[in-house]
Amino acid sequence: MPNGLVLISWKDAMSAQQHWSDVVFQLALEQGITNVSFVPDAGLSPLIKLCEESSQINVVRLTSEDE
Repeated sequence: MPNGLVLISWKDAMSAQQHWSDVVFQLALEQGITNVSFVPDAGLSPLIKLCEESSQINVVRLTSEDE
């Protein structure tokens, strides 16, 4: 693949019984994503937590859940 990209299907990615947030987080790191901005959302909380705990990603919260 050009630029070292590897295309995999969602089914293949999930076949290892990983949580979807782990798969998305790993793909983000592999693609060199270093900045993530977000609006807090309970459904995204596992992915947000992974990003916040990573030393490789700069996280910017755009608002609080109260707003």
